[in-house]
Amino acid sequence: MAGLFGGNSPHRCGPTRCGWCGQRCAPGAECTACARARAASHRLLVSSAAAVFVDDKPGNVTGAGAVGITAVRFTDAGALRTALEDLPGR
Repeated sequence: MAGLFGGNSPHRCGPTRCGWCGQRCAPGAECTACARARAASHRLLVSSAAAVFVDDKPGNVTGAGAVGITAVRFTDAGALRTALEDLPGR
């Protein structure tokens, strides 16, 4: 089941930055943005591929995308509506 949520095991940060999303993190740890996105998909029992994440913070959007979640950056209601309408499977 772990494969449903962005891979078989969490990725680990390099010396100063996450290798997936580029966020700052402690060496050997999973970065906060990626860890939160992965935890949310687990809690909601939704595969990363089926989830959509919306946030206004670029780092959080990048982290969600790094673990396989479709991520949309919120800038305003109109842009969000367009982005959601353009998602595959809509």
